[in-house]
Formats: sequence, C-alpha cells, structure tokens
Amino acid sequence: MRRQLPVYSPLDAGAIASATIAAVRGGDRERTALQQELGVRFEAERVILTGSGTQALQLALSHLPPPGPGGTVVGLPAYSCYDLVTAAVGAEVRVRFYDIDPVSLTPDMESVREVLRAGASAVVAGNLHGFPLNWGELRSACEAAGVVLIEDAAQGVGTATDEGPGGTLGEVTVLSFGRGKGWTGGGGGALLLRRGAVGRMADARLAEATRSVGTRHSVVTTAAWTLGRPTLYGLPAAIPGLGLGETRYRDPVRPGPISFFSAALARRTASSAAAAVAHRRHRARRLAEHLGASNANDVGDDRGFVVCEPLGGADAASFLRLPVVFENAGGAAAFARMAQGLGAALSYPLPLHRLGPAQPIQMDGVQKLTGSERLASSLVTLPTHEFVTAEEEESITTLLARNPSGWRSTS
Repeated sequence: MRRQLPVYSPLDAGAIASATIAAVRGGDRERTALQQELGVRFEAERVILTGSGTQALQLALSHLPPPGPGGTVVGLPAYSCYDLVTAAVGAEVRVRFYDIDPVSLTPDMESVREVLRAGASAVVAGNLHGFPLNWGELRSACEAAGVVLIEDAAQGVGTATDEGPGGTLGEVTVLSFGRGKGWTGGGGGALLLRRGAVGRMADARLAEATRSVGTRHSVVTTAAWTLGRPTLYGLPAAIPGLGLGETRYRDPVRPGPISFFSAALARRTASSAAAAVAHRRHRARRLAEHLGASNANDVGDDRGFVVCEPLGGADAASFLRLPVVFENAGGAAAFARMAQGLGAALSYPLPLHRLGPAQPIQMDGVQKLTGSERLASSLVTLPTHEFVTAEEEESITTLLARNPSGWRSTS
C-alpha cells in the first residue's frame, strides 16, 4: 500500500556505492576534501567534522567564553528538535528558553531580549523546516549584549536572508548530514568557525577514534534508500520498534569524528541536495496558493488553520516541509491522522521547556512561551519533496478544504 514520506533527502544507489568504495580505499582523503569544500562554500575559516550535528552543537557549547557568576547559560528556542537539549546536557550548560513566532517560525525578539537581560552567555538560533531566520535582528540584539550567537543550520541550508545564505551567518555554524535534513551523508555533521570563534575553539578536540569506515552508516543508508519510497515506505513505517516518524530524546555522547562513509556520501549528494531546493520551493508555493495562504495573517482563520509564511517570501525558504498551524490540537491531530498516507505529519510533540531532560538544566523563572506551546500542539507539516505526485498534492488540499465547518471545530 502506497504511503508517502513526510520528508526526503535526495539519494541514489550510485552515490551510496561510490561513497562506500571511497570510504574503504581512502576515507581520510574524503574527510579532508569535505572540510575544504565546506570551508569554501560556507566561508568558514575552520571546519570540524563531527559524528552528528548534535555533536557539533555540543562541541560549540563546550567552548563558550568564560561564564559569569551564574555559570554558562545558553538561550535555546522553546520549540525545536529535541537534540538541542541533548547538546546542552552533554555540554553541561544551563539553559533559558525563548519563544518562537507561530507564523514565521522565527525567534520572537522580545522573548530573546528577555533571555539576554537574564544573563545568557550565548544564544542558539535554528531554522525550522527550511524557514529562514530573522538574523539581522538576532545579530543586533546579541552584539549589543556582548553574547555569542550560534547558527544552527541543520535545517537551514538553502535558505536566504538579507545577511547572507543559511550556513554562512554566524561566528559559529552547525550543519547536519542526517537523514531528513535535505542534504544527507547518512549521518555526520560539521562545526564551521569564523572570526573570534576560531581562536576561542583552538583547543577543541574530538574523541579519539579508530579507523571509522562507517560500515553501519553504509548498511543503514542502503536500507533507508531501498525502503524510502512511497511504494515501500509503508512496510518499515508499520514496525513500531523502528520509531519512524517519532520524535525521541537521545542521550548525549562525547563528540567524535564523522565516518569516512558519511563524509564521502555528503560530498556526492551536495549537488543533488542543492538542486532539490528549487523543486521543494515550487511544490510549497503551489500548495500554499491552493490553500489561500495569502489571506491568512494570524494563527487560525475561518478554516481553523493557517499556512506558515517565511520571512522574505517563498524564495527565501528551502521548504524541507510546508508547515500548517491549526487553531487547536484536535484539528491538527484529526488532519494528520487522515492525511498520514499522503505524508502529512505532526511535528515535535513537546516544547523543549517541557522535556524531562531539560528540567535539571533549566534556569528558574520560565517566561510565557505561548507560540511554542501552540506549535507543539497544533503544527502539521506537508511533504514538498520530489516523490509527491500532483494527485497527492490535490488530495492534501482537497482534504484540508472539505471540512465545511472548519478544522477549528474538530475535537
């Protein structure tokens, strides 16, 4: 039975085979070449390749400027991937959470300023679903406070801002080559350093590793490629133990190097990942137009949902998915259940400040985080990748439109 994937990163058998051979024959060369290519593309002075994007962020948080009397405190978005908490726990820092605007999916600036006034040592700003950041405002606020601003571009490659393209914006930038990030190596990540961060992290070291060919990454990536298509995806998705589509917290590990295979595969998928951005923008624009996104100015119109709109318009986003925010949790859950076979999916089910592992490291005095609460309960994402057919696109928009009383009344 056909079941659409919620998200997809371009991948083919030739790239997997070539990366596997390269990893066995000369993996160190692949790592060096990827470092050089990332440095040129993202204008970085130093590139540290890590076992994951989470490890890259953990490494960055472990090398912040000397803390104040209250220790190292990091401002994190209250709505994002759970791996941000994993990185903070691993780096042994305290956190304060700031809110996210539920329409543009950007940091709420008044909430960010409140975190800065409370004495944060650094702020992490990350893209959600390929939406651009309000980087100019963030940079100005953090510079005025003398605080490090870290760009988490795990979901941001292919986005654009007035300050530059995603991945080039901060003194410190985090990349991820995990599955579902738009650009995959089957695993791995990178920490990109510029200006003052280069000196600050001069002593940054990864865990010693034996010759890391990445056999497991190769096997898992091959299986994911084989089953990661609509005609077969229903098989692994039906196995509860695999946890496909589930958001889970993962304990931190000591940052280590990227595997040879992941470095080689990331190099071989870079061009196809870049080309896929234009396709996803086209798909997202079509879906948004069919859903009447231009008529919605706040969360919840007469239909009970609103299509999120990126700052700078569609050309500024890479649209890993198209986010839709429902007026209530019941409407979101009902639609996600009905459209599951079409690739619709609920997003992160808990805001980070309510995540269990965040409680011991969270500073007192949590501010109201209403935008993040709404996103956790009511955000559904629609697929934008190349496997989505015109018929599936029409089915998604028809299903959203067919509830005559609007999704706001669904319980």
